[in-house]
Amino acid sequence: MSELRWHPFLEQWVITATHRQDRTFLPPADYCPLCPTRPGGFPTEVPEPTYDIVVFENKFPSLQAAPPEPAVAATSLSPVEPAKGVCEVVVYSPRHEDALASMPLERIQHLARVWKDRYLELGARDFVRYVFIFENRGEAVGVTLHHPHGQIYAFPFIPPLIEKELAASRRFHAENGRCLMCASLAEEIRDGRRIVLEGERFVAWVPFHARWPYEVTLASRAHQISMEEWNAADMEDLAAVLKGLLQKYDALFAKPFPYIMVVHQAPTDGEDHRHAHLHFEFYTPQRAPDRLKFLAGVESGAGNFINDKLAEESAAELRRVGPASVAAVRAADEAGRERAPAGIGGGMGHDPAAPRPASSMADALRTAFGPGGTAVTAFAPGRVNLIGEHTDYNDGFVLPMAIEDGIEMAARSRAGREIRAHAVDLGETVAFSLEQPIRPDPTHPWSNYIRGVLWALSRAGVALGGMDLAFGGTLPQGAGLSSSAALQVATALTARALLRFTMDVPRLARICQESENELVGVKVGIMDPFVSLAAREGHALFLDCRSLAFEQVPLALGDHVVAICYSGVKHALVASEYNVRRRQCAAGVEVLRTHDPRIRALRDASLEALEACRAELDPAVYRRCRHVVTENARVLESKSALRTGDLRRFGELMDASHASLRDDYQVSCAEIDLLVDLARQSQGVLGARITGGGFGGCTVNLVARGAVESFRKEVLGEYRRRTGLDGWVFVSEAADGASTAGEVG
Repeated sequence: MSELRWHPFLEQWVITATHRQDRTFLPPADYCPLCPTRPGGFPTEVPEPTYDIVVFENKFPSLQAAPPEPAVAATSLSPVEPAKGVCEVVVYSPRHEDALASMPLERIQHLARVWKDRYLELGARDFVRYVFIFENRGEAVGVTLHHPHGQIYAFPFIPPLIEKELAASRRFHAENGRCLMCASLAEEIRDGRRIVLEGERFVAWVPFHARWPYEVTLASRAHQISMEEWNAADMEDLAAVLKGLLQKYDALFAKPFPYIMVVHQAPTDGEDHRHAHLHFEFYTPQRAPDRLKFLAGVESGAGNFINDKLAEESAAELRRVGPASVAAVRAADEAGRERAPAGIGGGMGHDPAAPRPASSMADALRTAFGPGGTAVTAFAPGRVNLIGEHTDYNDGFVLPMAIEDGIEMAARSRAGREIRAHAVDLGETVAFSLEQPIRPDPTHPWSNYIRGVLWALSRAGVALGGMDLAFGGTLPQGAGLSSSAALQVATALTARALLRFTMDVPRLARICQESENELVGVKVGIMDPFVSLAAREGHALFLDCRSLAFEQVPLALGDHVVAICYSGVKHALVASEYNVRRRQCAAGVEVLRTHDPRIRALRDASLEALEACRAELDPAVYRRCRHVVTENARVLESKSALRTGDLRRFGELMDASHASLRDDYQVSCAEIDLLVDLARQSQGVLGARITGGGFGGCTVNLVARGAVESFRKEVLGEYRRRTGLDGWVFVSEAADGASTAGEVG
C-alpha cells in the first residue's frame, strides 16, 4: 500500500507506504542485493557478473507508476490520493567498498550524465512535477544498504521544502531582477571565509545560514536552472569539486563521513522557473568524531534549527583537510590512472614493464604547494618476504626481496619550522610545526610514518628544518607489501638529502624501525626498511636481524617466477594481534632463559631446548615459539637451496612455513588459506605461503613462468566464486633498493 495523505495543518502531502517495512536492512556484504550476481552465488537485483552504473526501479517504492487505490476513503478534511510517481535506485559501482570520494573522476562524470538523463526522461512524463535526486550515506542518516548508491524520486507534486525555496527565489527575482542563489554565491566569494573548494565552474561553501554543523552548498557559478543545461565541461568540473569535497568530509574525522546529498533544480511542471538555480546541498549529523547532532524538540517540533558551530569555523576546518585544490584532486586522479595496469582494476599499481615517470611527484609537489625551491625525489620499493616471517623482531633470519612497486616522494626545503606533507593518492594535506613536540595525528594516520621518521631523526641528533613533501605510490595499503616501511624510507632519504646529514643503511633502517615502534605504535622488526634500502636487483636479501649482517643471494629461478597474489583482505597491524604475538615471544624467552641464560631471543633457542621447557609454557606461547625456532631453520635451509638451485626444496620449505604460520603462529585467515590451497592445486606451482605480517594481505607463490596465466585464471576465478572477493596476481622481479635523484641548491 502506498498513498498520499493530506496534512491540513502544514498543507502538504505525506506519503504512506507500509510495504517499505519489509525492505532489506543492513545485509552482510556477501548478500548485498546491489552487488553483481556472481556465477553460482547469491542472486542479487543486478543479474550481471559486472556493470558500470545501473539504474532500476526500487523494489520498495514510496511512489509507484501504477499505484493501488487508497486504503481509506477521502473526506473534505482528509484528502487522500494514489501515490503516483517513480522511485529509482542508481548504483554507482559494482565494487561494494567504493564511495564517490574514492571513485575515478571519469566514473563521477558518467554518473552526472546518468543524473541528467534521468532528470530529462522522468521529467518528461506528464504526471511528474519534480525530479528529486539524492544520496544517503552512513547508518547515522538511516542507510540500510552500504553499497554505493543513490536514489531518484519523481514526485507528482513539488516537495514542500523545495516549494518554499522556489517561492523565496521567485520573490527575490521579481524584486531585484536577478537570481537569489547567484547573489548569495557572489557574496560568499567576496567574503571568502566560508568557501571550501573552488573549481572553474562550481564552488562549494558552508552557507552563512547553515543549519547543520558541516552543511555545504555546491552550486554552479553560471546561472543554470537544471541539469538540462550541463555540458561536458560542466560535468568534468562538477566531478572534481564533488570528489574533493567528499574527500574533505572523510578526512575531517578520518572515517567515512555520513551525509545526505540532495539536488535542487527547476521543477518539470512546464511552468517558468528562470528564478531557480541548480545546486547540491549536503547535510551531516556528525558534529565531532564521536558525536551526532539529533533533531530534538526545537528542531523537530518547532522547525527551528539550532547550529552549535560557526559556519566560518566549519569552512576553515574543511579547507585544512583533504585536497588543497581541485587541481590536487585531478592530479591524484591522473596519477592513479597512470599507475593502474589493465586487468587489475586499479588494484596494484603501475605496469612493471612501463617506465616510471620521474617528474610525477615533483609536479605533484608544485601543484600542492606552489612553485619554488629545488626538489629532490626518492623512490623506496616495497618488499615481499620469500620466507622468514615474524623472525625479525626475534633477532632471527629473513629472506625477502624488493619488488618493482613502491613509494615515490618529492621534497624541498622551506623557510621556517613547518612541515607540510601531501598524500597524492588520498588527496590529503597535513601541516605541523617543529616548534612543538612531534606527536601522532589520529585523524591522518598516514602522516604518522612521516612524523615518526622526523621524530627519530631529531632524537638521533639531526637538526630538522622546514620542508614540503608530496608522495604517492603503487603499493596498496594493507596488502602486506610494506607500504609503511617504503614511506618511511622515502622520508628518511629525502630528509637526508635536504638536511645534508650522513647516515648509513643500517642506521637509517633503525631510524625507520624506531619510528614505527615508538611513534606509530607497531612493534615491527628491522626487515622491511632494511630490504627497502639495501636490496639488489636479481637477488634476495638474507639478513641477520641481530647483527644486521646481510648477504645478497642470487635469485636464479630459471623457468619459474615469484607471483604475488592479493586476497582482497586488508591487514592492519595496529588493530591486529601483531603486538600480542611479540609479547608472547618475549614471555617464551623469559622461561627459556631460566634454563639457559645465553638465550637472549628466540633466535638463540633450539627446538630441543624449547621442548624441554614445554610443560612450563602456556600452550599458545609454546606454539608461537615453535614457529619462530623452526622458521629460522627454514630460512637457513632456503638460502642454501637457492644457492644450489634446488627450487623444489625451496617450494617445500615455503609450504611448511605457511603451515607453521597458520597453525602455530595463527596469523593467517580463511581467505589466505583458501588462496594457498588453490595455488597448490594449480599446475606449475612449487610452493605457496602467506607473506607479510598476516591477518590478510598477500600470498607469495613460486610458479612456472608458462603457467602464470592459468594460475591467475584458475586460482582467482575459484577464489572469487567461493568468497565473492576480487583478488589479483602480479609477477615481480627482484628489484633494486631505494634511491634518490636531484640536488639541493
